[in-house]
Amino acid sequence: DAIWSVSNNTLILTEGSSYTPPHRSPRAIALLPNPLETSYVIEYQAIQTGRAYGHRDLCFFFDWQDASHFGYFHMATEADSNSHHVQIVDDAARTPITTFRTNGVDWRDDTWHDIRIERNVDSGSIKAFFDGTLVLQTADIRFGGGRIGFGSFDDQGRFRAIEQSPL
Repeated sequence: DAIWSVSNNTLILTEGSSYTPPHRSPRAIALLPNPLETSYVIEYQAIQTGRAYGHRDLCFFFDWQDASHFGYFHMATEADSNSHHVQIVDDAARTPITTFRTNGVDWRDDTWHDIRIERNVDSGSIKAFFDGTLVLQTADIRFGGGRIGFGSFDDQGRFRAIEQSPL
């Protein structure tokens, strides 16, 4: 709780987290209370407020069961073996399950970005759009729904205008 706050309907991640997950995965995680068991679209705005470097990121969590079972989008400036992937944590360290990705996203300083997540729980399809462009995609049905959330591996940022609708 010490690293998160809410001001003017904006969820604010102010610093890196001291949380140590049971398996290698993001450390700053804010989960919404109610699980989503059906297909959905989540749209929100995000701004990255950390320093500029290749792994500069923000994350979106999906199908959260517990700290050892969930998926997440790691939207980073540069794509490499660990960054800018769809990752799964299934009682082991994160594993990329990405089937499509771009070379990264441009977290321009002082700029809010439009993020859209599309999740089809039945087919497993899940896509992330950054300012209208598809940037990450995969399909996975192992958890079949769960809680969603926002955060970062080890950076800071803000999230606002969070809207949910059916897919």
